[in-house]
Parts: sequence; structure tokens; C-alpha cells
Amino acid sequence: MPAARASLKPVTVLFADIVASTALYVQRGDATAFALTAQCLGEVERHLVAGGGRIRKRLGDGLLATFESSTAALRAAQIARSALIDPDGTLVREGVRARFGITAGPAVDEADDIFGDVVNVAARLLALAGPDEIFLSGKVYEVLDQELRAGVRLIDQITLRNRPGAVLVYEYVGAEREATVSVAGKPRASTVALEIEHGARLFVIGPERPRLTIGRQASHDICVDHDAVSRTHAELQLREDRFVLVDRSTNGTYVHVDGGAVLRIVREELILAGAGRIVAGIEADPPIRFRVTAR
Repeated sequence: MPAARASLKPVTVLFADIVASTALYVQRGDATAFALTAQCLGEVERHLVAGGGRIRKRLGDGLLATFESSTAALRAAQIARSALIDPDGTLVREGVRARFGITAGPAVDEADDIFGDVVNVAARLLALAGPDEIFLSGKVYEVLDQELRAGVRLIDQITLRNRPGAVLVYEYVGAEREATVSVAGKPRASTVALEIEHGARLFVIGPERPRLTIGRQASHDICVDHDAVSRTHAELQLREDRFVLVDRSTNGTYVHVDGGAVLRIVREELILAGAGRIVAGIEADPPIRFRVTAR
């Protein structure tokens, strides 16, 4: 029998985690760091649940919760943050900081877990946030009441990693007097593109297509069939207004910049600029050429 088709339901997803938890373990030792981490996540969980949230899972130094409304999620995150940054609290004195990412949309709700693009977007928002920051997507901002909207500022329209299209990203600052004033009149659109030529084929990396893969397997966008090329060799990604070459290979990837240096990366990342050739293990025939252009 065919598998039952999963049904989607609207949900608000909140990710929270501890900033620089790895450094905390190195600096304070395992026992102390574990106790501080448990205390911080316990405090966050308590406030999220009190605000109507449902904890779906713990993720090492973080947790995932869902809410029935975006307003409830933001209010709960606001209260949790206030508790964590209390100047008289232990966590502030110990330098333990947390951050939050919130978005809303349809998802597959399965028992104790949640699946869908909404989870990926919330995780990306969390990664953008800094210590004590609460980042929201435009989907959340759209449904907030005026009181909460007054404490929100637009960050930008950002292309999130490995995801097509841009997302409006906001930060909830509340009534903080020291918050930086936003001078952006409107979201900026991406003004650059990365052109990749391989023989007669032209790929354009931008908001509509933020990712391109290179490797020996025929399933990749550019296939280079040679033993020196890894099955999954490299990837080109749009991150905000930057184009990043990510090497995932054994033999490395070379970038020959026109009129400039030859750079080699192995299991590293490189921001591309200008124009030149990308050599994945061995020079492809035809070559893989790149060019960053204005749109």
C-alpha cells in the first residue's frame, strides 16, 4: 500500500540555543559548563512552556519549540530573554548568552517532532542572530499586533543558505534604549549575480537559484567524470550578497583568478570575486569559468 500522505498544519517554530557553548566547555570545564547549559536551557524551556509553547526536542545546546501563534512565541521569547539577561542572575555573571529564531508557516506535525521548510528557516534565522537577539521572519512580523511591531526593526531581505528566494529578516529589540537605529528605508535587493559557464551551458547563481553543485556523479549540476574529482566535490552558494565556494573533496579545488593568484582550498570555503576558472581536482574540458556581475 502507498504511504499515507502527510498533512500540513500552520505552526510557529522557535529555535533557541546557547551562544558559543563549545568555548564555554573549553574555558569552564565539562562539569561547570554542563551545569550552566542545563540551567540556561531549563530557564528558557520554563518560560516557553508558560507562554504556550510545546518543546519538541532538545538539541545539545539548544531546543526546538512550537506555538499556535506568532504573538505567543515572541512574547515567550521576550520573557525568556529578559530572565536570562537579568543583571542579578547567575547566567549573566557567568557569561552564558542565548539567542532565538522564530518563523511561521505550514509544517508536518509528527508525534514529538516537526518537519518542513519552516523548521529550516527558523534554524537559519537562529544562526544569523547574535547573543541576546531575537530574529523573526516576515511571516511572523506580518501577524504581530501593533504593540509588538513597535519593538521590531527590519534587518534586511536575506537569502538564507541552501534556500531559494529571499526572506525578510527582522529583530525584536523591544524598548531597548541602546539599540542601533536602522537607517534602511526598504529591504535591499541583491545587486550581483554569479555566472558559471561550462561549455555551452550558463548557470546564474542568485536569489532564484542560490546553489550549484560540482562532482563526479551525473546528478550534479556540473559533472566532471574523472577519478581525481570526488563524487561530491564542491558547491557554490549565495549567502546574502556573497558567493561562496565550498570544497567537500579529497584533492581540493583550485581557483584561478584572471590576472591574479591561484588559490587552493581543501574542506574549506572561499568567497569568490572578479572572474576566473574553477578547477575541481583536475582541469575540466571544457573549463568551468566564473564571473561576478552587477545585475
